[in-house]
Amino acid sequence: MPSPLVFCLLSILSLSGLLGRATSQPCLYNYTIGNGPPIIITTSDPVCLICFNTNNNMWAIGGGTETGISEAPYILYVMTPAIKFIGGPIVGCFLSGVMILISNTVFIVAPAVPQVITYVNESDTLNLVCSKVMTASGSAITLLGQSWMDPQRNTISNLSTYSLPFVNRTAAGNYTCVTKVVANANGVTNVTASTLVVVYYRPTIVSQNSSVYMVQGLSVQLNCTFDGIPVPKITWTYPNGSVVASQPSFLVQSTTTSTSLTISSPVVGMDNGTYTCSASNIRGMSSTTVQLFVQAPPDTPSNLVVTNAASSSISLSWTNGFNGYSPLVSVLISYEVDRYPQEGTRNQTFPFGTTATLIGLHSNSSYTIHVRLVNAAGLISNPANITQKTVLFTPSSSPTPNTTSSRSAGCIIQLCTAIWISYLCAVWFNSS
Repeated sequence: MPSPLVFCLLSILSLSGLLGRATSQPCLYNYTIGNGPPIIITTSDPVCLICFNTNNNMWAIGGGTETGISEAPYILYVMTPAIKFIGGPIVGCFLSGVMILISNTVFIVAPAVPQVITYVNESDTLNLVCSKVMTASGSAITLLGQSWMDPQRNTISNLSTYSLPFVNRTAAGNYTCVTKVVANANGVTNVTASTLVVVYYRPTIVSQNSSVYMVQGLSVQLNCTFDGIPVPKITWTYPNGSVVASQPSFLVQSTTTSTSLTISSPVVGMDNGTYTCSASNIRGMSSTTVQLFVQAPPDTPSNLVVTNAASSSISLSWTNGFNGYSPLVSVLISYEVDRYPQEGTRNQTFPFGTTATLIGLHSNSSYTIHVRLVNAAGLISNPANITQKTVLFTPSSSPTPNTTSSRSAGCIIQLCTAIWISYLCAVWFNSS
């Protein structure tokens, strides 16, 4: 038996990677082999076995030998149980040349599933099979059975197989095959192997902006969020149906779940229209549209005329034109008067329409009038201009009295008075 000092030194060297042959695959587990009870290795990951002996040695598998080691001393043996171990051997550390077992007996228990990743299409049936475990020969290990656990670690099958019909995307995740193993000296051990289930499904559009309004000359971004496995390929198309090739003025940027199309300085009449975002993979394609409205100032009003001019008011009418891809909401009228320059420019706002009347004006004065249209985007048209003079104010004359009517009325009053006096005299006389 080597001294404890040698044992510690070998262990440190092996863990630090300074001992044994070089390997491109790091060991996840290290086992120092010496005299003692059997060692049960229950993993499919690479393991490093370190001989507890400083003399030349070799590794025996199933009674045969395997060196595969180019440097001395032959202390380290690297193996991947699920790949390297075939059949049912006992792995041991032997003295070189004499084949005398000087180490623990190492039992390898390496269950495996057919695939590390299992792919299935949505709505198909998911079938999982846990292969037979690979164990050392002899009576030291007994298998009790196998079962499957879902990604939430719930037992979903007490068999080595599991079947799920009409699988959907929520079933994706790591599924684990559990094998119960009884080792004579170590009791019951659970040996596990997992497979990642990937569910392929047709892309779906999660969200998008259906309509985008923006002012001409500013940049705008159209967005689309999607979902799908495998990760979909994204395509943007122009309103005319041609595919958008990413460039500075039409920049396409995508992640695994979203995409955007940034348009720099879009122009009215050229870049307006319906853009399409499409997501496709081997399971199918989904698409959505985004309507882009590039807004501009309204057109200048046309056919501006004066419909009536009075001493203190002027009435106007006009024809509205293109609204700049935004509803017209009001009319802004400004004016200046020649006789009173100190008043400057006056402004009046009217509800949207095609007529308006300016009131409270000076008489016999020339007005220069400007009519502008305002849309919901707050953009204002160029003005339509017209000049009109108000009418001179003339005070009206006092009415002439009707003398003939006055005389007639006086006569009637006098006659009535005489008749009334005569009546009173007759009544007095009779009573006497």
